[in-house]
Amino acid sequence: MNLIETVISLLSLLTLAGQLAALFFIVLLLLKKQNRVTAYITRHAIPLGFFFSLVATLGSLFLSQIAHYEPCTLCWWQRIFMYPLVILFGVAYIKKQKDIYAHVLPLALIGGIIAVYHYIIQMIALVQPGFSTSCSATGVSCISTYFLKLGYITIPLMSLTSFTLIILVSIALWRDK
Repeated sequence: MNLIETVISLLSLLTLAGQLAALFFIVLLLLKKQNRVTAYITRHAIPLGFFFSLVATLGSLFLSQIAHYEPCTLCWWQRIFMYPLVILFGVAYIKKQKDIYAHVLPLALIGGIIAVYHYIIQMIALVQPGFSTSCSATGVSCISTYFLKLGYITIPLMSLTSFTLIILVSIALWRDK
């Protein structure tokens, strides 16, 4: 296995772990029970948000700059909403600003909506040959799938998982205000 395949496998496993963690945290939020797990997540929400956005940013840069997977238009839009989150969380951590959710949540929600749309059109294209949607006259089509790990993980799903985790830590901050 070469470096690119190894990193993609690692990112896929991180995506799966992130999805399981998000599901667990959503259940805890719905139960509205304050316990050690929710207290830990709330207490560490800013460094967690920084970590999630940093991994997503570095992952996307690896895929485009090292693996040479050219990003499509929808990938660029997701990057536009992800990249500033690293800086926002970093500054919030340094300045101990708990109200960062007000700035982070809109970016993560919009980026997440774009990722959902992108993932849906990719999956439709996989199960329905001949389906086409063009998001640019030139360049990579938004339905292009560079890889499909574990039978369902693609780049837009990785992005959606990161946005979901960031939304959840932002909600934890919001509820803690």
